[in-house]
Amino acid sequence: MTTTLPAYNFAYLDEQTKRMIRRAILKAIAIPGYQVPFSQRIKDTVPMLTAAVGLITSPEQADQIIRNEQADLVLLGRQMLRDPYWPLTAARALGREAPWPSQYLRAR
Repeated sequence: MTTTLPAYNFAYLDEQTKRMIRRAILKAIAIPGYQVPFSQRIKDTVPMLTAAVGLITSPEQADQIIRNEQADLVLLGRQMLRDPYWPLTAARALGREAPWPSQYLRAR
């Protein structure tokens, strides 16, 4: 698999092991960032971009995944449903300024 994946010219690889692991086992191991090691393993093995998923909810956690080069991209699922302004929340939590969409500037 590691030698054939780059030939497909994907933009990035989203490693979702959920489909490969039985639901009962998944519930037992579902801790924050539980799928990040899979992304890192692929990133270390195949010369392509990877995306990490799996209970990534805090800005600090997402930041560390990128800084530690465990993935090239962090994908947020349910957390974006809980907080659709998560990018702005994360920037504030990390002490950064994020650009606001022009439609939201009056509400700032």
